[in-house]
Amino acid sequence: MERKVTVLTNLAGNSHDGAHKAYEDNDVININSTDHPPLAPHHQPNVLSPHSLGPIAEDVWPTLFWGPERLEEVRRKIEHHSWAKELFTTLCREAREVAAAEPLLPIEPIGWRHSFYSPVTSEHLIFDLRSPHQYVDPHDQTVYTGEEYRKAWVLLAHERTYRLMRTLALLYRLTGDKSFATWVVKGLEKAVVMFAQNQFRRGNNTEALYFQPLYDAQILSLLANTCALLQGTPAYPETLHQRVAEGIFLPAMPYQIRFIEKQPYPHNMTCYVDAALLFAGRLLGRADWVERALHHPVSGFYAMLANGLAKDADGNVDGFWLEDTQFYHFYSVCPLLSIYGLLKDAESEVVYRLRRMLLAPAEMADSQLRLPVIGDLGAPKVKKLSTYIHVYEAGAGLLGGEELLATLAGIYSVGSRPRTSLSALVLGPDTVEPAPPKPRSVILPATNMVFLRKVGYQAFLKSGLTPKGHGHHDRLSFGLTAHGQPILTDPGTAGYAERDYTAYCRSALAHNTVLVDDDEKQHIADSYLKASLPQLTVAAGITLKDDKAHLQRRLQLAPPLLLLEDTYSSAASRVFTWAIHPYGAAVVAWPGQPAAESSLPSLPPLPDDGVFRYLTNLRHGTSAGPLCVDWQVTEEIWLRVWVWASKPFVYTLAASPGNPRPDRHTSLLVRTAFNQLTIRAAFEVYMASPTLATYPGECFPLSSPAPAAG
Repeated sequence: MERKVTVLTNLAGNSHDGAHKAYEDNDVININSTDHPPLAPHHQPNVLSPHSLGPIAEDVWPTLFWGPERLEEVRRKIEHHSWAKELFTTLCREAREVAAAEPLLPIEPIGWRHSFYSPVTSEHLIFDLRSPHQYVDPHDQTVYTGEEYRKAWVLLAHERTYRLMRTLALLYRLTGDKSFATWVVKGLEKAVVMFAQNQFRRGNNTEALYFQPLYDAQILSLLANTCALLQGTPAYPETLHQRVAEGIFLPAMPYQIRFIEKQPYPHNMTCYVDAALLFAGRLLGRADWVERALHHPVSGFYAMLANGLAKDADGNVDGFWLEDTQFYHFYSVCPLLSIYGLLKDAESEVVYRLRRMLLAPAEMADSQLRLPVIGDLGAPKVKKLSTYIHVYEAGAGLLGGEELLATLAGIYSVGSRPRTSLSALVLGPDTVEPAPPKPRSVILPATNMVFLRKVGYQAFLKSGLTPKGHGHHDRLSFGLTAHGQPILTDPGTAGYAERDYTAYCRSALAHNTVLVDDDEKQHIADSYLKASLPQLTVAAGITLKDDKAHLQRRLQLAPPLLLLEDTYSSAASRVFTWAIHPYGAAVVAWPGQPAAESSLPSLPPLPDDGVFRYLTNLRHGTSAGPLCVDWQVTEEIWLRVWVWASKPFVYTLAASPGNPRPDRHTSLLVRTAFNQLTIRAAFEVYMASPTLATYPGECFPLSSPAPAAG
């Protein structure tokens, strides 16, 4: 059966007459449905929910914002590129299925996104549209109910519907299919009703309707995009425009302005408020909103790019967002890149900074595109560069440049994924020539991280001052991946509603670092980071605020080994706890030489409250010599670790949660108390048998890298 889809030739029409003429055009694309099976059977519409599924038309959260300025670009791609035509066909099929049901916009109070997580596994919950009020943990199939889950679901349901409304508005402009427009208008009418529910604002941050101004801003931007796409068509008469303006934007924007005026520094939330002000201002002809969005001295778009990126000691940026977290970095990129897409021109410095915001995470990715979570939100094994492919499509299409095109090509090369992102059609480049990524070692001095890479191995080391924003107490922490498998990672976090677990994930204890006097927070007065990339060596150090204790760490990557050397010094004796958290079960391969009780310092017992209670099934031992422990990371991959300390020590093996919690670790803690201490360790990743039968003392001491950026 042959199906015909009309594609408008006059996509930029902004009058009702022009719209009528456009819909009468006979330019068609003939599509034989049997030749085009559905594309992208797995589309993940929520970057924090790896088990979520949805149509491509649902797009992705966090989303990019765009409107009718992209129409000509979309039509040109459909006419000239087979991938775009196939994607367009799929979107139309999905849109007809969407339009067959009512827009899902329950008029109910909105809750916190972070409440939609399992309290047992810390996995993001999922819901089935056919049974939307059952919130399921995909790990153990437990069904959760309750007011907080319900309110969080209402937020997710509204966001999903608003993204679908924009997609169907786009397809209406391309096809003239009135059923798409009818569905979108029904959604707008429900949105007007929702925004009239002022009682839902009580108790919310800045009296936001959708729980907080951040959520309001995203929804206002999507609604502005949708209305702009409909504007000038028979589906969107002036009477509807007035109802939307008076019922949604005019009452809502003062709350947004009130919030942005309170912000003393750049923040991910203000990026979204800027986008809302800009897109709503363009829709309603409010030059004052547009001016505030772009030029507010603290919170405007240009101020965000000038002051929102982390800076090194010399004031230079490497592209990473100042909130010290991978998720909020990408979260901030989305509205900033969207705003740039609406500008006709921009200074070269703006383009450079936006490009660096996309390239910095790409320089952190391992061979399987996994990203170190760094800070809040996200799970180590599922946070990948490819999860944000919609952002890289937009970056390559809007900003251009060989590096971004190569990055996008590298994402498509890993796993041979099809090009089925809505952002590819709306914002991306015309073509992508797949090419394998070329990993290289790199220093990110403003982010205070170094990545060492060689033949399938990647190690990183992090330094810096006391964390801010969404950062963790992870200074001097390191990570290791090998053979495409994470071995040692930072934990990230799940949703913040699980406050105790979040506190553990944020603590120094949960990272591969060192604690002083069992303090899970590091209060740092000074730090340094230097590396010699040709020698695959890096050194970092921090000085604590209290009594100026100095902690230094050196790493050298020499596959299949990673070598580590720590030196600690303090004016008085301190309890130093060296901690690592490899994946998998562990066995003691060599227990070392038990330390004489008289040689051991007086140590307080390991705490069993606070964040320490997440360590369970503790096993203890002592040693006056090297200790060897083996971890079975996967069925085929093992990790052997030899640890040596310059003083006798107590060691503890303990089960510890991953993220999500069932992704278990076995932690090793080495504790002792002196004013001077050296700890050395050799990590060997092996698949058959280890080569390190004894402690490799000949590998130490490690040489210090020559000074570099940091």
